[in-house]
Order: sequence, then structure tokens, then C-alpha cells
Amino acid sequence: MVTVKCNKKGNRHKITIEGHAEYNPGLDIVCSAVSMLSFTLLQALKNEHENGNLRYFFMHHDSGNVHIVADTKKLFCERLQTIINTIFLGFELLAAKYPENVELLR
Repeated sequence: MVTVKCNKKGNRHKITIEGHAEYNPGLDIVCSAVSMLSFTLLQALKNEHENGNLRYFFMHHDSGNVHIVADTKKLFCERLQTIINTIFLGFELLAAKYPENVELLR
């Protein structure tokens, strides 16, 4: 099962995506969807960091694990929240469709 967690404290977001969907090993559409959402989020946050909109940004990913910490500058807080909410909408849809494979904790 993939577990997706997001914790927010002030302007800092900690996001963890861990595990494997195990929906259909070898042809796993759920894992593919999780990967696309994860890499889209990583790239969007990397872009925000490169544009100077984040005070702090850390990301690490390997097979089945993504760890992100993003601390936004106050001026861009709403923008960062919109990015995260949009990606998490995708995770919510996956968790609703495949509850045995994806768990969302907010």
C-alpha cells in the first residue's frame, strides 16, 4: 500500500509518500499514477524553489519513497498551498478508487 502524508505547520509543509501500490505488479496503473503525481509535485516545488519562492526546500526520492520539506516565503504561501492542494486532489481520487492500494493522511 502507498501511504501519502502531508503535515503543515505555519508555512512549512512536510510530505511523505511511501510504499508500493501492489495493484498489479509489472503493469501497475496505481503505482504509475502515484509516481506521476509525486514527480509532478517534486518538479512544481523545484520550480518554486528555483524562482526564489521558497525559504527552504528539501527533497529525496528512491524506489517507493518520496520525502519533501518546503517552507514558503509568506508572499507565496497561497501559491504553494494551491500547488499542494491540486496534487493532493489527485491522491484523493486515487485513494477513493483504490482504497486497498492508496491511503491518504492529512
